[in-house]
Amino acid sequence: MLITSVVWGTTWIVSKIGVKEIPALQMTSIRQLIGGVIFLSFFLFYKKVPMPTLKQFRWLFFMAILMFVSANGLSTWSLMFIPTGLSALIGASYPLCVVIIEKVFFKSKRMTALTFAGLFLGIVGIAIVFYENAFQHAVPGFLFGVFLSTVAMLSWSVATIFISRNKTDINPYYGIGWQMLMGGSMLFIIAQATQPVVPFMQISTTVWLVFG
Repeated sequence: MLITSVVWGTTWIVSKIGVKEIPALQMTSIRQLIGGVIFLSFFLFYKKVPMPTLKQFRWLFFMAILMFVSANGLSTWSLMFIPTGLSALIGASYPLCVVIIEKVFFKSKRMTALTFAGLFLGIVGIAIVFYENAFQHAVPGFLFGVFLSTVAMLSWSVATIFISRNKTDINPYYGIGWQMLMGGSMLFIIAQATQPVVPFMQISTTVWLVFG
């Protein structure tokens, strides 16, 4: 839990540093492509894991769009318009969103009053922590940034529910590698088509440290 909190929480901070020097979608695409290549190299060449089936590829492609193109890509893009704290706060509301979607659309009976109370207290706690800095220094495009961050959070929520209800027989880390590779490739194409990108050889040491 400590590692998860530190790594997950600092993602917004280092991403904010990165988007000051390189377009957000380009940064996200390179980050995902590097991660995907590392994962797949390990499983394909060291573990000798076979290629996924066509059915598994369809599942992986759908998850890549939700988790890595929409959730990760848009949340990083939002940092160009809104403060880090606000983006993190919107992202942290995803568990509550999952519970609401499960309850409204799937009539889940696993949700109790205690579940909602715990989630509510958690969200209030996060809001208190970030409140003073979340809404300061609004810049042009602030509402667009909030929109991007909210869509990213909703995509993450839908993906979480989809995974829990449509499991596939594939190593999750191997699956993440394929999702990162496909998601990174899609984001790379989108970035090239929509944003002025930084030439690969001109990417600064700071940005490479952000990737790390």
